[in-house]
Amino acid sequence: DTDYRLWALEGGAPAGVGQQGNAAQPPSDAQATASTGADSGRDTLGTISNSQLHLTPPPPAAGGAAQTASLPPAGATPEQLYDAAFDLLVRKEFGSAELAFQRFVSEYGSDPLAGNAQYWLGETYYVRERYEDAAVAFLNGYRDYPSSPKAPDILLKLGMSLARAGKTNEACVTLAKVESDYPNAGTQLTRRLFLEKQRLQCA
Repeated sequence: DTDYRLWALEGGAPAGVGQQGNAAQPPSDAQATASTGADSGRDTLGTISNSQLHLTPPPPAAGGAAQTASLPPAGATPEQLYDAAFDLLVRKEFGSAELAFQRFVSEYGSDPLAGNAQYWLGETYYVRERYEDAAVAFLNGYRDYPSSPKAPDILLKLGMSLARAGKTNEACVTLAKVESDYPNAGTQLTRRLFLEKQRLQCA
């Protein structure tokens, strides 16, 4: 499925592990427990700014009009826009997907799918190795959508993005919060968290 294929694209999916889902609601390892502990400890990471992590928000993507020509027109339903953006992601048209998910968050920031859209926006940067841009997107997702089904995944990918941007200490702090905020996260997320902490030699 799409989560697995994107993780494989990043080179991080454990062999033989898959999920089931659909484009309208991408699956999460911890959907059943996503809201558990979502606000605990937010006095630390929840108030961190881009400047404190020495992160610069990404510039607007170039060629926006051409890249989004195939998207639904203004006034499209949230589901129509989300499905179109997700389809671009699956087709590996990451620049177009970036713009599409940005549009979704801008137009439908309070929609139940907004947290998912913010997560996939971060992924459009991560798979292109734009790790600081990914960290900004995931940090915004962590702050803005703490009750999203994707909240544990957002926090994990924030830590992974920080690590790959050379911010190891900040990454380890973030990964520790995944463990403390979501102790009942699914097996796949928990395994990936363990491997990432081991790779970074987090205390």
